[in-house]
Amino acid sequence: MKQIIKQLRKIAKFHDLKLKTSSFSSGADAHLNKDLIFLGYKDFEENELITAFFHELSHFYCMYEGKFAIFHDLKPVSECTTEELIIWVKTGLRAERYVDKVGKRIMALYYPDMEYESGYDNEYAGIIYKARIQLPIMLEIQRRQQEE
Repeated sequence: MKQIIKQLRKIAKFHDLKLKTSSFSSGADAHLNKDLIFLGYKDFEENELITAFFHELSHFYCMYEGKFAIFHDLKPVSECTTEELIIWVKTGLRAERYVDKVGKRIMALYYPDMEYESGYDNEYAGIIYKARIQLPIMLEIQRRQQEE
């Protein structure tokens, strides 16, 4: 695993990004405002780790290209307008699936023989996404609308 992380750090550096890792947690995040990719690899197999890295890397490409702009906006939820949050909820899962397509293409440049394990191309992932990501934002929208 250390060799893979070393390779991913080089790739991140090539893209002017930093890579932070942890063996004590699981998950991945693109911190777009800090030029940082975080990978918690406690429960990841090598292929999952590499796929997660390229998924997060592709969030930066989408941000730079203006793809799904509201989804990749750097503002915290508290600073978004209600209209922006509604767009975010409606486009978020589509944005993640697009990011997967871009991540798959980028990963193929570095690891052509490795299969990209998409996290958003099945019904179960959509349900998880809606519960963990969309629901809190929908509750925030509802709270704001009640205050009006």
